[in-house]
Amino acid sequence: MSKRRLNYTGRVRIDAQRVSISVEKSTDDLFDSFDCEINLEDLQLPSHCEVYVDASRINTRQRFNFGTVGSITPPEDRVLNQLDRSGAPSFEVKIVDNDSLIRGVSPKITIADYDNDSLLPLKSTSLPSGAVWQLSNGDEAPVLWVNQDSPGAMETFRQPLFMSLILPECFRQVLATIIHDRDYDPDDGDPTNWKHRWVSLGKQLTGVDLPDPDGEDDRQEWADGCMAKFCTQHEVIGLFNAGVDVLEVGNDHS
Repeated sequence: MSKRRLNYTGRVRIDAQRVSISVEKSTDDLFDSFDCEINLEDLQLPSHCEVYVDASRINTRQRFNFGTVGSITPPEDRVLNQLDRSGAPSFEVKIVDNDSLIRGVSPKITIADYDNDSLLPLKSTSLPSGAVWQLSNGDEAPVLWVNQDSPGAMETFRQPLFMSLILPECFRQVLATIIHDRDYDPDDGDPTNWKHRWVSLGKQLTGVDLPDPDGEDDRQEWADGCMAKFCTQHEVIGLFNAGVDVLEVGNDHS
């Protein structure tokens, strides 16, 4: 006979079958977004309680407000730009009362068929230069390398503050490599050429094709436009400010 489990916390268990989550690759392959449908019918949860979806990966977390039990409203911005990008994120639905009491919770839900083919992978290695990080940016597809001899560097680089400082610079360096390559042909049809994905991203951001090699000024203007759109789309200043707030809170408690 199976043993009955008692819920001493008084929390309502939200079965995973009541939550439908799908992760979508963004147009630039750097930050994913997600869709979530939540069915709370017949659970007798107070209609005024707030509904949150917490996304997490390793030691990074991001919370999204989905309205209330009586009026579930997904936020427009569901971009996972504060999470570790090395693997599949997990999601958890929480129902929170006005006094911060958790009234209901779902089990953690992980996307089984998550595709982690990132445009700019983050990997660790020993860097002879002694630098903390380095972008490999040549004939092969670019990789952001973090020095494995620096303890905690991988975790630190996944935090919003460092992402806001480093990702735009990596983006600029990769575009610089492309626009100064006079032999690169965006129309050669070679699916293995990594530069095609970056040029495609540039066109998606700006709506403009990569100019011809003879137009050096036009190519630089195109790259600058890509950079500006990238920073705006991913709210780089907001990421930086959020990271600074975390540091200030940590200093206040030290």
